Amino acid sequence: MVSVAAIEDFTGGLNLRADVFNLGKNESPDMLNVDIDPRGGVQQRDGSSCVNSVDIGGISAANFAPHKLFHWRVVSPQLIVTANDKIFYATSNTFDVIQNGSSVDVATTNEYGAEFAEWIGSQPELYIACGEGTASHRWDGNVATALTPSGSGAWQDDLLSPTTGFMPTADHVASHVDRIWVAATDENGTSYPDRVRWSHPLFPESWRENDYIDVVGGGQGIRALVPFSNHILVFKDRAVFAIHGYNASTFQLVPLTQELGTYSSQTVAVSEQAVYFFSWPDGVFRYDGSSIVDVFQQLRPLIQSGEINKNALDAVHVDWMKRKVFVSLPVGVSPDDFQNYDGTQIAGGIYDDEEVKYDGYIRPPVATASFVFDPSVGKGGAWSRYRTADGHAMVGGVDFVFPDGITNGVYIHPYYPKVLKFDPALATDCVDDTDTVFDGYYTMGWQDLGQPQARKFWRSPEFIVSRVADEYQLNVDVFHDWNTFNFDRQFDVDFVSDASGTPDDIESWTENYGSDTVRGEALGSARAVQIRFGSSGAKWGVNGVVFRYSFRKVRV
Repeated sequence: MVSVAAIEDFTGGLNLRADVFNLGKNESPDMLNVDIDPRGGVQQRDGSSCVNSVDIGGISAANFAPHKLFHWRVVSPQLIVTANDKIFYATSNTFDVIQNGSSVDVATTNEYGAEFAEWIGSQPELYIACGEGTASHRWDGNVATALTPSGSGAWQDDLLSPTTGFMPTADHVASHVDRIWVAATDENGTSYPDRVRWSHPLFPESWRENDYIDVVGGGQGIRALVPFSNHILVFKDRAVFAIHGYNASTFQLVPLTQELGTYSSQTVAVSEQAVYFFSWPDGVFRYDGSSIVDVFQQLRPLIQSGEINKNALDAVHVDWMKRKVFVSLPVGVSPDDFQNYDGTQIAGGIYDDEEVKYDGYIRPPVATASFVFDPSVGKGGAWSRYRTADGHAMVGGVDFVFPDGITNGVYIHPYYPKVLKFDPALATDCVDDTDTVFDGYYTMGWQDLGQPQARKFWRSPEFIVSRVADEYQLNVDVFHDWNTFNFDRQFDVDFVSDASGTPDDIESWTENYGSDTVRGEALGSARAVQIRFGSSGAKWGVNGVVFRYSFRKVRV
């Protein structure tokens, strides 16, 4: 007698923590370049194309050090890149360096790049914090103006008739309520790494001497300044504080945690509902305005096994793009400088692989995988994993409105001086101006039907596939009895659209119209089976897998 078991829910996402017996039926131990639909299916991620054809700043790939992207939402939106010690902007497909009125490049001494704060006054302006001891600037979209550093003899204590053109030099800047805020300041040559200052209300270039709070605790140095909801967050290495209030007499510093924190502004991302931040050595956490929640449980083995190493934290990025959190990490080996365990090639292969470097100490100099958290999937969100076609992560991501009015997720390539945008029509990534096919696959959990001791004959499974392309081929690897090192069988499943199945009011078959079923080959005899399916070079999607099996007779 042939029985069936259907798996139609993949919303558990990636789980590196559970072993084979504790993995949920809707969870995966390994996936790459796939998205999980909130209703249960899985499909290949969007490809990406280059925004700029000319290298940013003429910087070579070996010397490129990107920090973050910023979307300035003005009438003609600008996409701003901070990389190396410069700032670049674009309204279309060419990035120019931001300069002052004397055509001198605006430089930044901030370790993690310049920071930006939008201000909507009589005309939109962007305030730029370039680092302690380096003059802050105002950018009008064409020319940057250096602001006089606030300090002795340069404070504007008169609220009624303030003079303008001033701003403290600082590592961090933010716009909150009716003021500009800065943190980690330099005043008269003296560093105040724990100080937060705010401007006059409605006058962003006027500052009083006594309008500040020194944030004590959590280590020395403020690492990020983030407006959220009706308060502003101050991040330190081992603490997070909130400043509440609406004027200088009511501003109040409230500690949220003195165990967690972050170490740079590039490891904090903000959405409408929450702030996500990477705390070392704890992982990624979400703050929703009332509580801090751990969202890194499924990926914590990356820290416990030493895959995320303290010496490589500069390569970590946390970004909000396409309604998802991108946590880009330097794991495995560098695709640009491949190294073996003992530095030599060994018979039959190599010790290291793309996800694990076995020495546990040396990490890649750039992020090599983006772990993507979608808060809309499942009960508490789900993880997936992205990687570019050449084995890198996607850093500095934001959503950007292009001149044609279309909004796309854009990111920086961490090695090549390029900005890329996602494109749902592509199954390739632009790598150094070349469209390159990337791999995508999903590994299901082990199927033993609740009877791991019983041997079964696994017949041909049926794949419920999405019509995301006119035709495509799924490559299927089959593993037996909890052995994940070598697959036991391998076959391909071909999907070809059939226009005759569409309703009468649709003249021809169109993509994304429903699903179809295709049958694979027999999986063989085993106590448990695991399958990995995917493809490269074509869009594909799977909404479910139906296993067909019968129990083998047992001799008494």
